[in-house]
Amino acid sequence: MRKVQCPNHHFYNAEKYSVCPICGSADLLPAQDEPAQPEKKKGLFFSSQQRPSRQPEQAAPPTLPLYGGTSVSTLTGEPGGGAPAQKTVGMFDAQAPDEPAAPAAPLPEPDVPAPPDKPATLRQLVENTGAAQISPLSKTVAYFEAEAAVPPVGWLIGIAGLYWGREFPCRTGNNRIGRSADMDIVLSDDPSVSRELHAMLLYEPHKRAFFLQSGTGNGLIYLNGELVLQPRRLAARDRVEIGKSTFLFFPLCGEDFCWEDFQQKT
Repeated sequence: MRKVQCPNHHFYNAEKYSVCPICGSADLLPAQDEPAQPEKKKGLFFSSQQRPSRQPEQAAPPTLPLYGGTSVSTLTGEPGGGAPAQKTVGMFDAQAPDEPAAPAAPLPEPDVPAPPDKPATLRQLVENTGAAQISPLSKTVAYFEAEAAVPPVGWLIGIAGLYWGREFPCRTGNNRIGRSADMDIVLSDDPSVSRELHAMLLYEPHKRAFFLQSGTGNGLIYLNGELVLQPRRLAARDRVEIGKSTFLFFPLCGEDFCWEDFQQKT
């Protein structure tokens, strides 16, 4: 290669071009020697002149089967060595030709609590014990005996006010009247009635007589329109005013009837 320079300072190969391929000038300038390039320092990487020549790569050794034995040709599929390349056998690609595949171990079952046993029914208990029938005498006996019935001896029936049309039975002895649930005759809907012992209605079984008297509360009571300060004897159809309600008294027991007489006759 002969490097020349045209008057326009273009370099080109004189052996290949007779004129400057860039500007078309045929005149030549005397060729100048190119400045020598500084020698490259040796660093981490080799230069192109100092790069060591590569050695010819050697063929990789053939891959052996996983379980030993003769190799298998990828082209013919027949055993034996030859030109065809060996097929790489992965860990999960094939099983040993002479050994059967080992069964996978079962996963442990999670511990699930067993459902609670249902209580046996009466029929199941009878079938398990072999009893033909249940005796009618084997009944559940209550721990507390039922209280004896207390019959009424009379009634207070509301005819005016909050308790119109309602009836309140009276028993033998003291019948306490008030708003509290502990009273014998409870008038909880009337706020003008004292909470505890607004009044008392008594039945005396020996004389078979009824009496009305004021209680220890702040409320007042009236019998047939008159204020009751001392015990007053009650008669049939007397009007009793308690709070904002008026009641009519109806006796059951008296001279011609008593629960004790009825029990003695029977």
